[in-house]
Amino acid sequence: MAKISAGEIGGSRTAVSANSDQAFALYNRAVTDLATDLPALFRQQNNAGALALRDEQTGETSQLQIESGKPGEYQPTSFQQILKAASINTKGLDEDVTRTGVGGAVVGVQQHVPRPRVEPLKGYRVPATAVVDFPKSSRASSAYVCLIRVK
Repeated sequence: MAKISAGEIGGSRTAVSANSDQAFALYNRAVTDLATDLPALFRQQNNAGALALRDEQTGETSQLQIESGKPGEYQPTSFQQILKAASINTKGLDEDVTRTGVGGAVVGVQQHVPRPRVEPLKGYRVPATAVVDFPKSSRASSAYVCLIRVK
C-alpha cells in the first residue's frame, strides 16, 4: 500500500505535499482496498493477530498487525465481509454516514450461522472507517490496521 501510494504520488508531474487532497484521497483508497481484502487474508493465513504480506516482485515481507479492543474499534475478524461504502446502495436509507477525512469508508457485514430469526437476510451492516498507521518507533516493514466505529 505504501509503495503504491509513493509510486503514484511520485509519478505526478508536480510535487505533492503529504497534506494535499491528492495524498489523502490516495491513502483513503488504498486503506479501503486493504480493508475489503482483510476477511479473505484472515481465512488464508489462519491468523487473526497479524498478517504477513509478501511483495511478489521484491520478495520483501511486511507485517500488518491487527489492532482492536480499544473503545470505539471493531475487531476486523468479526466481519465475514468488508465492503467499500461507495458500493452500497443507499436508496431507502435515512442517513448517509460517510464523512470526508482520513480513512477508508467501509461497511462490515456480520452474519451468524444459523441465522437468528431477527437477523436480516444479508446480515447486519456496520459502518466503519478503516485506518492504517505506520508508527515511527517501529520497523518500516510493519503497520497497524483498525476499524473505527462511525458515530
